[in-house]
Amino acid sequence: MKIIKAISILGCLLASQLIVDNLLAANQTCSEDHNHQVILQEGKLDYLTPNTLTLEKGKFHLDVQTGLCIKRFSDHQNEPPQTFARVDYSRRQAYNADNSIILVYSMTGFWHIYDAKSGRYIKQLKGPASDAELIWDPVDPSVIYYSPVNGGLAIYSLNVKSEERKIAGNFKNRLPWMEAARIWTKSEGTPSADGRYWGFQVETKDFKPLGLIIWDKLEDKVIASWEFAKYGVGRPDHTTMSPSGEYIVASWDGNEYGTTAFSRDFRKKIKLHHKSEHSDLALLPNEHDAYISVDYQAPQGPVYMVELQTGERTHLFNSYIKGTVSSFHFSGKAYKQPGWVLVSTYGAYQDKPKYWLHDKIFAIELKASPRIFTLAYHHSIDQGYWTEPHATVNTDFSKVLFNSNWGKESKSNVDIYQIDLPDFTSLKRTAANVTKASNENTQIVTPQNTIENSAKKVVNSTKNDMVEPTFINAKFPKLNQAKPLNKILFVGNSLTQYHNIPEMLKVMAHEKGAKVEVDLIAKGGAVFADHIKQEKLKNKLKTTQYDVVVLQAGSYESIYNVENFIKNGSILAELVREHKATPIFYMTWHHRDAFKVEAKKIYQSFMQLSANTSVPIVPVGIGFAQVAQKYPDIELFSDGTHQSKLGAYFSALTFYSFLFNSAAQPVNYNPELNSNMLNTLKSIVDGLYINN
Repeated sequence: MKIIKAISILGCLLASQLIVDNLLAANQTCSEDHNHQVILQEGKLDYLTPNTLTLEKGKFHLDVQTGLCIKRFSDHQNEPPQTFARVDYSRRQAYNADNSIILVYSMTGFWHIYDAKSGRYIKQLKGPASDAELIWDPVDPSVIYYSPVNGGLAIYSLNVKSEERKIAGNFKNRLPWMEAARIWTKSEGTPSADGRYWGFQVETKDFKPLGLIIWDKLEDKVIASWEFAKYGVGRPDHTTMSPSGEYIVASWDGNEYGTTAFSRDFRKKIKLHHKSEHSDLALLPNEHDAYISVDYQAPQGPVYMVELQTGERTHLFNSYIKGTVSSFHFSGKAYKQPGWVLVSTYGAYQDKPKYWLHDKIFAIELKASPRIFTLAYHHSIDQGYWTEPHATVNTDFSKVLFNSNWGKESKSNVDIYQIDLPDFTSLKRTAANVTKASNENTQIVTPQNTIENSAKKVVNSTKNDMVEPTFINAKFPKLNQAKPLNKILFVGNSLTQYHNIPEMLKVMAHEKGAKVEVDLIAKGGAVFADHIKQEKLKNKLKTTQYDVVVLQAGSYESIYNVENFIKNGSILAELVREHKATPIFYMTWHHRDAFKVEAKKIYQSFMQLSANTSVPIVPVGIGFAQVAQKYPDIELFSDGTHQSKLGAYFSALTFYSFLFNSAAQPVNYNPELNSNMLNTLKSIVDGLYINN
């Protein structure tokens, strides 16, 4: 048995060396599209000593374990910034909204931007410096927000292309403490995923802690506050909003609060951890928030998550393996790929063996017994804070950036490295040890492929109702309702509530002579699942007989969480039918400046849901897409997500034409909007339907 074991060990060593030799030669074969052909191997892959070769900017390194190519992105010794070049932090987004620009920090305290595709250095930013807490706008790829160094009483927006600077929020004389001089997150916070809600800790000019506030950027209002002195607590280590915008999370050491999530009105709180640790917050597939961290004080040092909306804690994996330790950074910024978080590890004992998690960057699924995919070794020798990898992910989990001194024992010789990722989140759990596609014809099945195939089937199966197969020219049937409509219930979130779309519809209907009444159930950020869980909708349906119930999903739900979107939409439709009402699906729109990426996905998802449930669609999203394509100067948005007053009118007009089988052109109602624009929008609405 000992001989067999020795032979096995020797075989493994020879195999490992062979892999290294082969990959050294393969370094010359990497290309820009190589990674998209790789099929990642799932599981806790044994540690292999990585081969760290000198790498020039723009050149590739083939990872010894995954087969992914790592690209050196910056070269601080030969281009600005001529100190180190680093991504800011794992909890901050380095990529802008369309992945075209990368934000880079230098030791001098200045901020720089690079072209994300070519790696070309662009320029140093004018305005923000040092710890200015830079945050990209979630929709506009040219806009970044920042604060004065270590906080001040204003948040600025900067157009990185035109260098135009504006005040996005002025907090002077607007806070509940007269001595307030600083608002900031203390370097680690971010706003909600849609950029609407921002959480800050407030301090005096001498950094005396005062309290927490929540700012609604859309309405430019400080909507809630919480005073430290009242509850006997001091300064948090950091503060952030959750991705959903439903919670502000503050992290303390040495008091009973530890890391606590407070509801947006501070009436509820959930303790997430007994102290402050490296952590981040991510979105789950049900669009709830997850807090991810490590508990070093517990046996086996578990990495875990807590779902904020339920308080449920889920074990992910143990970090103490045979007497070893590891430090962690987490990046939950892949809001468009909910249910996953990026992990980078460092700080392992150098005099002990290393195991599957050490000195790596990997993706982990946010569920019990999660799938884990190793992405790369980061090659950074731990020489203090600046050499920590701080790996950060973009919003759709297709790109990763990390910092590394690349095998050099240097505290400052640090540059940025980039990994383009294949689609791994859709891979089914398997025991096969396959690390890359076996031939060029291997196809990775992705959710996008599934949606497109399903959408083709839907278009074919409903061709009697659809005049044009091209999604943006699609035409829809209007509601075929035998009896007059008396009561309509809208169920949704701010995409229905802003500028009161139901009330606008009511005015249009009354102008026609239809004495319809409208009702609304709306909660900011709500998705279909929230309305299923809460009793408000069920109680409304029990106590009031509605003719029509309009069902509106979350803004990201039909784009990036299609499975739950269809499942929960079907449940709601059945619930409405059980109460003798007609369900209607409200097709919402793409995010501003994301028309080319999102509009078709929204259309396909709604078509699939409609086919599954036989529920008609009000095609507001198609109308928004036509405006984006044909009339880009007509502004239907008030921010990256929400409708402007004009956008609300357009939505209400689309509903009016659908529900009352009427043309849009004769509508006279004008809530002080440009009449020429209204005529254009009326023409678009009249073109959306078959039976005008």
